Parts: sequence; C-alpha cells; structure tokens
Amino acid sequence: MKWNSPIVGESDPLVGYKIEMESRRGSQLINGATVYISHNKYFRDGKFIYDRRAVADLAQNDNAVVIWKVTIVKATGGFDDQQQTASGVINCGQPSPPFNIQLIWE
Repeated sequence: MKWNSPIVGESDPLVGYKIEMESRRGSQLINGATVYISHNKYFRDGKFIYDRRAVADLAQNDNAVVIWKVTIVKATGGFDDQQQTASGVINCGQPSPPFNIQLIWE
C-alpha cells in the first residue's frame, strides 16, 4: 500500500500511521484489521506491505474489496514495526479518504 505522506523525510520516531482495513463482499462486512507502522519505516521502505497470510485472512480466502484508510498518529509507547503494533496511540488528525483494493482469490 502506498499513500502520499504530508511528512517529508525522517521524523520523530513516535510518529507514524494507523492503517484501518475492512473487507467486504457487496455490502456485507467480511473481516477487518488495524495495524500500525512508524513513519520512518514507511519513509525508508516507500510502501507498506501487509503479510500474505493476513491478507488471506482479511479476504476469508475468497474475492473481496478491501477498503482502507490511514491516520497519522503519535505512539507515546513507540511502534513495533515487526509486529505492526503501537502503544499509547493518539490520533493526530482525521483519517484519509478511503482507498479500495480488489482482491481476487485464485
């Protein structure tokens, strides 16, 4: 996943992103997940990659539309970029407009 960050370059290690995802088939909610990534990791990698197994779980092994949005956050307890978690999370603004990804199960 990629988005345009208003933060340029390296920043405070306590600043990052909350990524909220939900999968749907038509109007039916199938599954959802919320993960966190530090801005500095996103800046270094240039993208966010959600684990392959987690994507399969999100789609429940079938076709689905994933709707996701990003919120800039401060994690007073820090980010764990390996586990995609954060502690002491404070939203620093409104979430982005939603993005859509079509997942096709083959």
